[in-house]
Amino acid sequence: MPRPLRRAMSAGLVTLLATAGVVGLGASVASADSTQTFSGTLQAGDGTWQRPNSCVDPTPRWDTDEVPSQYYDAQTFTVPESGGYELEMTAHSIANDAEEEGADGYFYLYEGGFDPANTAAGCITQNDDGTGTLRPLIEANLQAGVTYTLVTTQYFNPANESVYSYATEIRGLYLGVTLELSAEQARVFSMSEPVDLLASFSEPVVGFDADDVSVSGPGAVDVTVSGSGADYAIELSAPTVYGTYRISVGRGAAVSIETEEASQPSQEVSVVYAESIPTPTVTVTGMTTIVAEPAVFQIEFSEPVEGLESSDVVVGGTAGATTVELAGEGALYTVTVTGFAQAGTVEVSVPEGAAYAVLPGGEGPDVRVPSAASNTATITYAPIVAEARPTVTVEQAAGQADPTSTLPVAFDVTFSEPIDGLETTDVQLGGTAGSTRVAVEALAGEAPNTSYRVTVLDAARAGTISVSIPAGAVVDQAGLGNLPSTSVDNVVTYAVAAPPAASAGGTLPQTGAAPGWLLAAAAMLLVATGAVAVRRSAVRV
Repeated sequence: MPRPLRRAMSAGLVTLLATAGVVGLGASVASADSTQTFSGTLQAGDGTWQRPNSCVDPTPRWDTDEVPSQYYDAQTFTVPESGGYELEMTAHSIANDAEEEGADGYFYLYEGGFDPANTAAGCITQNDDGTGTLRPLIEANLQAGVTYTLVTTQYFNPANESVYSYATEIRGLYLGVTLELSAEQARVFSMSEPVDLLASFSEPVVGFDADDVSVSGPGAVDVTVSGSGADYAIELSAPTVYGTYRISVGRGAAVSIETEEASQPSQEVSVVYAESIPTPTVTVTGMTTIVAEPAVFQIEFSEPVEGLESSDVVVGGTAGATTVELAGEGALYTVTVTGFAQAGTVEVSVPEGAAYAVLPGGEGPDVRVPSAASNTATITYAPIVAEARPTVTVEQAAGQADPTSTLPVAFDVTFSEPIDGLETTDVQLGGTAGSTRVAVEALAGEAPNTSYRVTVLDAARAGTISVSIPAGAVVDQAGLGNLPSTSVDNVVTYAVAAPPAASAGGTLPQTGAAPGWLLAAAAMLLVATGAVAVRRSAVRV
């Protein structure tokens, strides 16, 4: 049961209604000596989330194949005076049985807003059955002027999807204590070294010492407390056994110097001493500047991990990407980002605790070692804009005869800016001469990689020969593909050379491999022609 208030409660209550499924209702404020109350329902159609194991272990409590997502309400509030507060679910009910497992209420308390896709961000503490029943109770030291979000959910949703109704009170003011890791203390560490924490009471106290600090874990540690007034430093000796160590300050650990009121308990803080910490590195797959979706990244962990989901990947930047796909397992993953709103950057990183490695627990249960935070990798998205893409012209080379009966036929190709290089496969041949083979030579000039000589090496027949460069055949230094080539005259007429003339006299036609009957016919024709000539000569005589 709640302890008596240090100050008398105001008789008036400020009542707020948390509409089911609505996130971020307007923050409410009550006087320090009043109670804030609100009520709501959880039912089909509300927002859903994958409830995490705890604030320090964001791994979803349930496998989605085993238990679907849970409904939730999110109520924002502020407190008018810094100190200890109790957040208690005072009543709940469900259509069939208020005490069935599905009716088990659950609280998560966040500083600031609440993001159901990033359950670790801003999470302060959580509670399941703090009232001694299936209703939660959180005791926390809260600060005036800070917006908090209380997420109300369930252990899991009842199978029959009954409407779950609840009522909640926020009561203050009590003597509160906040326990947190020091700024230099990592929550997950691999070197055996002392663990430093800070305990801050909402007002000066006396009587706080090492016996008031509770530590549970796989190995024994010594506790040292120093400080006075409202602020104290806590040091744990270096752990010698791998595993998770949970630290808390119990109820009544200290009393107020002014009122002799006993303090509330703190929220639990945990650290993990691991043999190694899975550390992710994010790199860009392919070019760092792209002209079209997708942006592809690779995440490589220092050791195999479990639990990484697409929702764990943090995507930022100015391109406004909306869709993330994750593939892979163990230590290696591929992230594909699409849905860009505009040109800009696409940034990908992995926050601390996004995945975990399993540390054998020896005689106890296995320990999940949360992964460290990664670096941030960036890809620049520069969609193709016609004005920014390199242009190219193709013309007959200087001195190239047109028409011509001589091969090869030469053309000059000129780009508006340096490109990555022109290859024979980048050249498109046209015309009616049936040409198929080309050669490419870079021409010397003030701007390298801008001027090229293309020579067409063959022709199947008489006709025209043309050369062009299709759009996107090459890219410039920014990765932008070229526009299609333009020309004033990129066509040369190819004429097959005439065969040599026949010599005078009645020689046989050159028939090559003509059939024998054709040769015989030609001979008979010559004989007949000769006989006619002789007869005509005789007449003239």
